[in-house]
Amino acid sequence: MTGVRMLAAVVAAWMLAGLSGAATAQSLNLGAGDETPIEIFADNGIEWQQDNLVFLAKGNAKAVRGDITVLADQLTAFYTERPGGNTEIYRLDADGSVKIKSPSQTASGEKAVYDVGREILVLSGGTPRMVTSDAVITARQQLEYWEQRQMAVA
Repeated sequence: MTGVRMLAAVVAAWMLAGLSGAATAQSLNLGAGDETPIEIFADNGIEWQQDNLVFLAKGNAKAVRGDITVLADQLTAFYTERPGGNTEIYRLDADGSVKIKSPSQTASGEKAVYDVGREILVLSGGTPRMVTSDAVITARQQLEYWEQRQMAVA
C-alpha cells in the first residue's frame, strides 16, 4: 500500500507542475495544496521497483486529480531516499501516447519528462504540442516548458 500512495504523490507532482502556466503565461491552478484525491489506473498494474528507486504504472496508465488528467502507455517516477525514511521525486516520465489535459489546456507527445528540481517539462516524439484557450504551439522534435519563466520553447 505504501507504494501505491507514493505513486499517487508522484502523479500529483505531474499534475501540479506539468501544465502550470503553459505557453501563454496564463496561471492555471492545478490544485497546489489541494487535498483532492488522486486516482491511478493502469491495465497492467502498478509496480514498485524498490531496488531501482522507481515506480511504474503500466498499460494505458491514467492519473486523475480533479479535472486534470495525465494519460500515457506508462508513467514512471524516479526518487531518492532521504534521511528519516522519506523520499523525494526528482524526475517523472510519461511514455507512449502522452496527453496531459485540463479544462483549458492540453499537452501531447510520445514522451514527456519532468525535471522536478528545475521545473522543466519536455515533450518529444511525434509532433509535440500544447494547446491553450488562445494559442497552439507545435514542435517538430521537442517542446520545452520552463515553469519558472512561464515560457514554452519549440
